[in-house]
Amino acid sequence: MTVVLSLWRGQMLAKVKTAREIIAEVAESHGLTPAHFESPIRTKRVAHARQEAMWACRQVKGRDGKPRYSYPFIGRLLGGRDHTTVLYGERQHAARLAAERVAA
Repeated sequence: MTVVLSLWRGQMLAKVKTAREIIAEVAESHGLTPAHFESPIRTKRVAHARQEAMWACRQVKGRDGKPRYSYPFIGRLLGGRDHTTVLYGERQHAARLAAERVAA
């Protein structure tokens, strides 16, 4: 099972992956490459996948229960984006997930 599906279903991960591995996995699941996430492309397909990667990176928790990766760190990995962009992307993806759960 992929890390993103595990996170989406709220399951604990046996092995915590790095942010770069999560980004690569999300990109692959959408038929993209990590380079797409670093680019200025803003099509819906790329933007939604990028937001999913932002959300997935924030779901990885440290031993203290807090997110392991900060907003600025994730922004740097995704092409030098501002931390507020990552915050917005995380919230947008969470809202889409909530809407899907209600619709299901």
